[in-house]
Amino acid sequence: MYVQQWVHRLTQHLWYEREQPNPLLVPFGKAYAQGVGLVREAYESGRIASRGLPVPVIVIGNITVGGTGKTPLTIWLAQQLKARGYRPGILSRGYGGITPRRPLEVTINTSTRLAGDEPVMMA
Repeated sequence: MYVQQWVHRLTQHLWYEREQPNPLLVPFGKAYAQGVGLVREAYESGRIASRGLPVPVIVIGNITVGGTGKTPLTIWLAQQLKARGYRPGILSRGYGGITPRRPLEVTINTSTRLAGDEPVMMA
């Protein structure tokens, strides 16, 4: 566990606690940007097929995990949409859940062990 905590602290420091990009991380950022560009170009050119959905979709996420406010924003947005007469649905990976069945419909009575704590909180 000590090594995991050390790696976490180091990456937090290298990523967040510097005013300039860390030279050690710049190549990874460039590689990520290039990969995203290639995938986007493949969709735009039709090499990768995409299809529309019959309902509007809002994606809430980023490449940072944990502690950035995605869950509270999702809950707030769903409440705002419901107050305006919409019936929003929320899809979540359910980090930490161990259900063998996917997709899993989550309610307030679903075990957090099965679904993960955030999907149950959002339900």
